[in-house]
Amino acid sequence: MTAGIDTPEGERKVPDDELARLERRYRELKKRLQSLGFAVAGTITERYTVCGKASCRCHADPPQRHGPYYQYSRKVAGNGFPLVTWRRP
Repeated sequence: MTAGIDTPEGERKVPDDELARLERRYRELKKRLQSLGFAVAGTITERYTVCGKASCRCHADPPQRHGPYYQYSRKVAGNGFPLVTWRRP
């Protein structure tokens, strides 16, 4: 019988020493993530926009779009939607 963690039939067994190494690495990474502090799920996107004024610089050639605007969004019940939009000073 080979030492190591049980796996579904047909898969290789993970030797005890490799399992111990992976568990140590897991604990190290977990500690590093916990030290980051407050974090939230979601995405921050940088956006540049075009307005509706035909004579604006954003319609020039080449265009100089408005922005950057930053938008924080996240998924709720499987649907993504923006929560906050702000402009960097």
